[in-house]
Formats: sequence, C-alpha cells, structure tokens
Amino acid sequence: HEAHLHHLLLALGRKCLYPADFNFDEQDEEGFCELASWTFATERGLPRYVSRGIEENQVDSYREGFLRLRARGKSLRELWTGRRGSLNARIIARGRQGHSAYPHMALNPLPALAGLCARLAAHELDAGTDHFQASTLALTSIDTGNMASNVIPAEASARLNIRFNDAHDGAGLVAWLEAEAAKAAEESGVGFELRARVSGESFLTPPGRLSDLLSAAIEAETGAAPELSTSGGTSDARFVKAHCPVAEFGLTGLTMHQTDEYAPVDEIERLRAVYARVIAAYFA
Repeated sequence: HEAHLHHLLLALGRKCLYPADFNFDEQDEEGFCELASWTFATERGLPRYVSRGIEENQVDSYREGFLRLRARGKSLRELWTGRRGSLNARIIARGRQGHSAYPHMALNPLPALAGLCARLAAHELDAGTDHFQASTLALTSIDTGNMASNVIPAEASARLNIRFNDAHDGAGLVAWLEAEAAKAAEESGVGFELRARVSGESFLTPPGRLSDLLSAAIEAETGAAPELSTSGGTSDARFVKAHCPVAEFGLTGLTMHQTDEYAPVDEIERLRAVYARVIAAYFA
C-alpha cells in the first residue's frame, strides 16, 4: 500500500443501524444515518468522509484500488453485483370529446390507447442475458378522470415501468416507445405524447476480485457461499458505478418499506462481522 491509494467505502443505506465504533458526519437523534461512509486512504489527502456521490477527479487515478460495498439486500446469502435499469413512462392519448350517443362526432382516445398498451404489454423485450433475468414491462395505471358515463373523453393516459437488463439502455427503450406510439397515432388518428424518465441504467460488476473477496467473507461468517444476483430494483449503487466496482450486501428485507421496519439483532451482528472481515482481507 506504500505509494497507492487504497479505499474501501462502506455505505449503510437509509435507516440502517450502524456499528457503535464508527463515526458519522450526520446522525439523527435516534442514531440513524441517511447515508454514511468511511474511506480508508494512505499517502493522499482525499476527504475522510465521502457521501452522496464521488467527484470523478478525486478517484480518476485510483479506480483499480477503489471498491464500494453497500448495505442493501433481502438475504444474508445474496450478493448483488449488478442491477437492472428502470424507465418510467406516461403515455397521453388525445382525441376529441363528444357525447356517447354520437360517437361519429367524437374521436375516442380510449380504444387507441388500450390497443397500444396491449401491444406494449405483449412484447417480449428479451429472454435474459448471461447475468440478468429477462427485462419486464408492467402497466401500472390507465386513467381518464372521466366521471360521466355518457361522455367520450378528450384525453386518456397510461403509465408503465420497464425494468431492463444489459441488453438495453434507456435511450433505446425510449426510442422504441416513441416508435410504437407513432404507429398507434397513424393507425387511429389519435395524438400521442410520451413522457419518459430513466431513473437508472443497468450495470454489472463482473465476477472477479471484488465478488471473490466478499463471497469468502460472507461464507466465513454465515456458513454458506452467497448467490451472485442482479435481481430486484434500482439502488443508490447506480450513482457510483462509473467510478469504481460496486457490490451490495445487507440485511434481510422482509419488512422493507413497511411501517415499523425492523431487522433481527443477530443479523446486524453477523453483518458487522462480515464487514470487518472484508476490511481485514482487503488490506491484508
């Protein structure tokens, strides 16, 4: 380690209990932290604490010696080495309002929107890749706001979410949705508008030094080798994946996002032991 920077950033996710022997920059009155991290460095004067992202000019020369282990998971035997991307979209269909007794005088956007939604939902994005399950598209809402049963609405909308693997990127999926909406508009005469937002691209830390080091520490403390996984939703790891290898391992999430979310105390102790073993092995 003599003339090199060796970082190990351990970040505890939102509302995770922290080990008592670490210091944090920000805590609330109950001793929780929103996002805490520790950096271990030698011979370089980088900030002691890093949170909410990493400036590229701080780590550009040292990426090979930098890794991030984030406390997030649903099992102490599952190690996340990648994440699917996520795209949220709203599709707005605009026709012409009218009375249901005179449909020929209106342009009903609902059949066109329903047909587009059916086509999108039936489309197979892919069959999965070497490290990821198949991408999925889920329709989450179809709305008109129309309370009158005898009025054809002028506008209707649908919302959807796509969870995509490394066979796609957000821009390509937005282009596909736009092309499908344009096709539906040409077929029906209804106007379509797409509003899409990519909240995260897919990423993968390939099996290798980082996953081997973490797997060995997890197996030593839990008695079982972890499964390398890329399932689930997006995570804060997407904010630092461009700067360093990333893996995620944490507490069982059986009550995740529920009122009175909790974690078994013995799992917290085992998790701390895993982190201590990772630190020791990394600097060995």
